[in-house]
Amino acid sequence: VFRSYVRRLHPRIRDLQSMPLNYEEMEESFRNDRLSDLFYHITGVFSVEANIANDIRHLFRSEIEDISLKWGPERIGSSTMPHKINPSDFENVVGLWKAYYPRVLTAIQGQMIEHQGDSTNTTLPSLTYEIIVALCYTTRHLEKSLGLVLFN
Repeated sequence: VFRSYVRRLHPRIRDLQSMPLNYEEMEESFRNDRLSDLFYHITGVFSVEANIANDIRHLFRSEIEDISLKWGPERIGSSTMPHKINPSDFENVVGLWKAYYPRVLTAIQGQMIEHQGDSTNTTLPSLTYEIIVALCYTTRHLEKSLGLVLFN
């Protein structure tokens, strides 16, 4: 199952890394197009990571139990069932994707400029940083969490 994700993830990461972005030298209309391209590629990587996390969440369910998690003493179980382990790390990745995907759509809509003096897209740079930080966080979080997975 996960090999297909690797095949989908590597080209997206390569495309993201190959994007030249010299933000200061771009005209506003071109800048918005480039940022939309960036958001598109970020969404591709983010979506694959969310799919990996979602698959692990489902494989972890008690009726399937194809995987389990390493359980250290610092980890706390469910508040109502302390013996039950929730795949909260993977749930967080999926939740962040759900939170940031609408922001990506907003950023892509920033390609439309009413006229040269239109300043409705001035939030795009701040969205850029926010979405990049979210992607970096989920990538690191997913990488760390995958180290806790045990295949049954």
